[in-house]
Amino acid sequence: MSDLTQLLLNGLSTGAVYALFALGYTLVFSVLGVINFAHGAVFTLGAYFTYFLIGGAAGANGVLAGLQLPFALPFWLALPLAGIGAAAVALLIERTAFAPLRQRNADPLLALITSLGAGVVLVNLLQILMGAEGYAFPQGADALAGLPDALVIAGARIRTIQLLLLLVSAAAVVVLTLWLERSKGGQANRRLGQGQGYAYSHDWPENVSGQDYLERPLTLYTPKTAGWEAKIADRLARWQALK
Repeated sequence: MSDLTQLLLNGLSTGAVYALFALGYTLVFSVLGVINFAHGAVFTLGAYFTYFLIGGAAGANGVLAGLQLPFALPFWLALPLAGIGAAAVALLIERTAFAPLRQRNADPLLALITSLGAGVVLVNLLQILMGAEGYAFPQGADALAGLPDALVIAGARIRTIQLLLLLVSAAAVVVLTLWLERSKGGQANRRLGQGQGYAYSHDWPENVSGQDYLERPLTLYTPKTAGWEAKIADRLARWQALK
């Protein structure tokens, strides 16, 4: 039974990370109508901010090798501050990359490619500064504001940071739901109608969507009256008369 509980707790803590990712992707898509591929890189940047704020030191392989802040904040305080820092970076990306495209009414595909490029730049910049090795959050009561490193629940051991992440994710989902349903800003965002009427493939028999993206009637080519195009126009007219 303890093994099952351990697997469930590990799965929930991992799923909490995916839930936070999904919240970010959903909000950006609902407002901008673009899948922001840079969102994962900004998420990672927030993790690094948290790591430094609670007293972590940079590894030996990056440009910032050995860098450590002269102070260490408790996890509960470092987490929102890191979120604010990551949000500032996301706002900078929006102002420098996405806003000019919107002002020019650029094709949505350009915004998609831009987000992919921004993500690649951020990821490579992080690897240059911090190195490509893995990082783990510092252990100890100081980093967790006096909380223990791990808790034992029904015979299963879960790290306190994992439990905090699960609670933060649940709180974020609840707050977002309440904001969308009860606040004026959330209701206005829902009235934008993003995604309404979209036919997902799993909504159709045999998982094949019946969507049609081309205009009807569709005219791909209209021949002119000179040269061979005049003969093509005549032949097309005769074919049309046979219908």
